[in-house]
Amino acid sequence: MDHYEVRKFPGWRHHMITCMLAHFFLWHMRIRLGEKSTSYYTVAA
Repeated sequence: MDHYEVRKFPGWRHHMITCMLAHFFLWHMRIRLGEKSTSYYTVAA
């Protein structure tokens, strides 16, 4: 808790909910678009 610079619990809760929604959005986009890798090493010759 000491790493978050919020003054009261509602501010901390709002920050956590926003972070969780952002994480869920990225997770959902990763699944929806597929795990496409552009790495050189994934293309075996």
